[in-house]
Amino acid sequence: MGRKQIEIFLTFLDRGIEGTDMHSLIGNLKDVTEADYVSVPEGGRPIWEMVRHAASAKHVYASAAFGDGAVHWEQVRERRDATEGYTMADDIEWLRDGQRVFRDGVATLTDDSELEHERGTHWGAMVPTERIIRIMIEHDIYHAGEVNHLRALIQGTDYWAGRRPT
Repeated sequence: MGRKQIEIFLTFLDRGIEGTDMHSLIGNLKDVTEADYVSVPEGGRPIWEMVRHAASAKHVYASAAFGDGAVHWEQVRERRDATEGYTMADDIEWLRDGQRVFRDGVATLTDDSELEHERGTHWGAMVPTERIIRIMIEHDIYHAGEVNHLRALIQGTDYWAGRRPT
């Protein structure tokens, strides 16, 4: 068997973090200032919470699926929930590190048949590797959209209300 599906997953993992369009988590941070990053829009939450949550998930899922399972939400909670001491650049680096660890695990798969192999999860279940990878891809895209919306609310650039960017 080949690695065609694995390579497709790796591409989507990369695009969800470092892509250049609005579906990329880091791509949606390019116009965010440090003030925007910590700002809390009415009815929302700060962007930093989304970035740290996404970074935490990368580390937790990678540990359970491809590592020794030692990293749980409790191990990342202090960093994830800190209200000060980390800059946006620090958090992006932590996100990139989590992406590297998770991506490296996926990259070790030798052929597409391994996608059916069940692996551990942080919630204790064994699920097919393909599902774990898909969860991470969808998770990044979900939070990219959330960051996009929060940024637009904070900066007053939400164009869904009839205002399109030029």
